[in-house]
Amino acid sequence: MTVEFICPHCGSDNVVIDAWCVWDREAQDWFLNCVHDNLFCRTCEETLEYQETERKIAPTPQQVYEASRAKYRIDHSQPTGFRGRDGRTNA
Repeated sequence: MTVEFICPHCGSDNVVIDAWCVWDREAQDWFLNCVHDNLFCRTCEETLEYQETERKIAPTPQQVYEASRAKYRIDHSQPTGFRGRDGRTNA
């Protein structure tokens, strides 16, 4: 299952969470320090309570294609023994 955060007011998944970052002088970069439970919907601008929503998301066409290729992998290096119209095998 995939977890999503959905706004109960407008149904949008354009939800952000409040967090603190700290500046690392040596690395010259920001690093996440802590995440708070304060959620905010950027679509309707409502403050939300922290609530996860589990949804089963359908796979993309690319994911279906890759899964079918992995399941039915064909080894083209081995002869199959099929005969063509001329009676010869493809091997």
